[in-house]
Amino acid sequence: MVLQRDAAGLHLQVSDQGMGISPEALRFVFDRFYRAPSAQSLADTTGMGLGLFLVRQVVQGHGGSVLAENLAGGGSRFSIRLPL
Repeated sequence: MVLQRDAAGLHLQVSDQGMGISPEALRFVFDRFYRAPSAQSLADTTGMGLGLFLVRQVVQGHGGSVLAENLAGGGSRFSIRLPL
């Protein structure tokens, strides 16, 4: 996790080293109730697909933006920008 502050606001990045998000799923990952097919196939995965939807709602409610992307070496990164 990285948290930085600049003249424009706060920038938070959270990364993991998991399997990443399929390119097809990236555009839906913040949708309400969305669960990627790869996550649905994992036996021990629970949840309703609301977590990232709620993150986006809170961030946008504060005038910010959120982005999900895959990392070149594997895993994903979520970036949040919040204005000051």
